[in-house]
Amino acid sequence: MAHRTAQRSSKARAQPYQHAASRREQLMLDLCGLRSHQLGAQRLAECDREWLEERIARVEAELAALMGAWTWPSRHRGRADVARPQHSA
Repeated sequence: MAHRTAQRSSKARAQPYQHAASRREQLMLDLCGLRSHQLGAQRLAECDREWLEERIARVEAELAALMGAWTWPSRHRGRADVARPQHSA
């Protein structure tokens, strides 16, 4: 019985990490999709472009919060941004 309780508690401890990892993965996929849409659209209406940029910023902010010490490089049009580790000097 004690073994089962130990198994359940280890699973419970792993759940927040698994949730954060799956949420991070989903956000990265969302961001890739948003970037593709942004790059593929030749002419977006101004409101669509603003919505898209706001959505990208929200996804980036949530990803940054989940990833902790990771930062986003400056945006370069023409390619999707990839998270890079932040190194202290």
